[in-house]
Amino acid sequence: MAYTPGPWRTYRDKNKRVSQIMSDYGRICTIHPSDANGEDNARLIAAAPELLEAAEEASQMMHALAVNLERIPGTRVRSNPSYQRVRDKVDRAVAKVKGEVE
Repeated sequence: MAYTPGPWRTYRDKNKRVSQIMSDYGRICTIHPSDANGEDNARLIAAAPELLEAAEEASQMMHALAVNLERIPGTRVRSNPSYQRVRDKVDRAVAKVKGEVE
């Protein structure tokens, strides 16, 4: 998977509206000025590289923690519905970014 390395930042136009998402390597995308959700969308897009990195690390840490905790007799982390739900959400989000699921 290849994408423009972060950090990505929002840039404002002369009217002080968010108009572009930029990186040190150039423009990532342009935000249409008539988009009512443009500011919020721009912040979400700009955070994407950090969010992906955090999600990947969280998934790895959750798995390692569960494996280590389950060494304690009677402890069942991975079969816990809350653990499974959160781990599945994180893993699906990462897979979506990587193009492995729609």
